[in-house]
Amino acid sequence: VSELMVGIETLLEGVIRRLKVDRCHLLVRDYLSAVTIKRWKAFTVNKPDEVDSEVLLVNGRMLIDEGAVNQLRSLVRKDTLYLQDGALAFGYLSPNLAKEVLSSVKAPLDLNGLLKHAGGRVELRRVEGFKLLNYPWELIEACRKMIIEGCRRIGVLKEGELSDKVMVYGGVENVLLAKGVEVEAFVTLDARGGPIFIDEGAIIQSGSRISGPAYVGKHSIVRSAIIGGGTSIGPVCRVGGEVEETIIQGYSNKQHLGFLGHSYMGEWVNIGAGTTNSDLKNTYGTIKVKVEGRRIDTGRIKVGCFIGDYVKTSIGTYIYTGIRVGVCSHLHGFILNDVPSFTIWGLDGKPVELDLESAIRTQKRVFERRNVTQTEEDVALLKYLFEATKEERVDVVKGRLKVDKTTSTVKEP
Repeated sequence: VSELMVGIETLLEGVIRRLKVDRCHLLVRDYLSAVTIKRWKAFTVNKPDEVDSEVLLVNGRMLIDEGAVNQLRSLVRKDTLYLQDGALAFGYLSPNLAKEVLSSVKAPLDLNGLLKHAGGRVELRRVEGFKLLNYPWELIEACRKMIIEGCRRIGVLKEGELSDKVMVYGGVENVLLAKGVEVEAFVTLDARGGPIFIDEGAIIQSGSRISGPAYVGKHSIVRSAIIGGGTSIGPVCRVGGEVEETIIQGYSNKQHLGFLGHSYMGEWVNIGAGTTNSDLKNTYGTIKVKVEGRRIDTGRIKVGCFIGDYVKTSIGTYIYTGIRVGVCSHLHGFILNDVPSFTIWGLDGKPVELDLESAIRTQKRVFERRNVTQTEEDVALLKYLFEATKEERVDVVKGRLKVDKTTSTVKEP
């Protein structure tokens, strides 16, 4: 969860920046350990025995905004765990106690396990007012605010230049340009609703309109697109068409025409031309999302879709409101139901399981297109996820998908 993006950074990056962390010990689920070590080389991962100083525990689901920082600093006391709504929000432990307790439990941290090993040596205090994220649509809802706060923290940033052929509304002081940014002629930047931050090496091509608050990540390209307020685009993305109040995690491609709104899109996703999602019912009623077998009323009238890493959509794909799409799945046509991980869905036949070796080969190809090397850790994670999500695919046909091009029909394996 801590690697999910909101505003101009991930939740973990927000903790590091706002709390001015110089040393960090990460506790993650075992299957994420190897890839986390690869991504965060400067930090220790799942090695609580190396703790040798006082430890501030922070729940990876916590949204660290300006208010949270001030409140946390005023509350923290040694050897105390702080609970909100029955969950551990944060804690502060002395070195010996931290090493002993954290060596005895695994991520995700179980509160009962912590208390069992800590015994009566910690104080429990209940707090309120912190934001512990429970659902992905809460990230989207918080994104607008977090972009504004992130830009306010940075202040004026004019390492890049704007030509006189770029139209700016709301004042150039509300447009942050990092080093190496290129904004082509006839781009419109509307900062009246909030700041616009274009990060290092990003390119905004002619004909684009970006409304703030918005963030465009490092080395991303916006291709003559309409980018609405509340949108965050991660690093090395290609974005076109229309995007509104959406988070695109990074290394993803949505560069063709089509609408993506009130949605969360993971890494290494490819969105085919004409793919569009719905984020509003015709009845204007609240949207329900299926979570762990239950339909949760989001209480919101605008909720789009939630697309996992490595998902691919074909041209002309249409995605209904509140849809969840699992890792590595391929989408075609109208998507009216949640899609399990590693599933080929929507070719006028039963959904078919995506071959694991095919997913691994595809990962290698897409990595190479962005000059990224596939590692053993990447492959191992895909293999783990394939096994871990098998129950999702109980009703999915097993075997290789075959398409009869003479009749334009799908043959079941």
